[in-house]
Amino acid sequence: MGIATIGVGSAMVVNGQPEEGLTRMKIGLEACRRTGARPALTQILIAVAQAHGFVSQYEEAFRVLAEAEAFSETSDERAFAAEGARVRGMLLLRQAADAASRPRRKPRARTALWNPPPDPSAMAEAEASMLRAFSIAQQQGAQSWELRAATSLATLWKREGKSRDGRELLAGVVGWFTEGADTADVRNAKTLLAELG
Repeated sequence: MGIATIGVGSAMVVNGQPEEGLTRMKIGLEACRRTGARPALTQILIAVAQAHGFVSQYEEAFRVLAEAEAFSETSDERAFAAEGARVRGMLLLRQAADAASRPRRKPRARTALWNPPPDPSAMAEAEASMLRAFSIAQQQGAQSWELRAATSLATLWKREGKSRDGRELLAGVVGWFTEGADTADVRNAKTLLAELG
């Protein structure tokens, strides 16, 4: 029951009902904990962390993600380590973008409001997490996670004016996918690759 509730909640989050979906996911997570269900707990915690990010609850998102990483290490459930690192990077980017989009008073001009660019240190930390995700996926031979990490990195690099680097990285990974070429991750990567030129 807990895992099914988490699945329904996750679908709600992605389909425009983030608060309600997150509530369902928390109920499902607690049910899993009460029953002692541990298979795929790392994956579940990562999904819950992402949901917290969707509703801008970053402190809780990073707390849950740290729990996922700790569980992964102690349980030898390391299959989702790359995805956890990638999600950390995505959460850092989202948090930086949210912080930058909040209007602030411009220094020495009390009436003017401005939106500063995202914090460069947050951007660098996000990039480091995504590079770590890519490296973990390569070490594990986990091509699906490698594709996700490469897509996230290429998206970040595109924003930073490094489209060529993103294209080179992503083209090398997308080329492997002949089977499963119609999955959402492969389609997204190919769309991004076309945008990168």
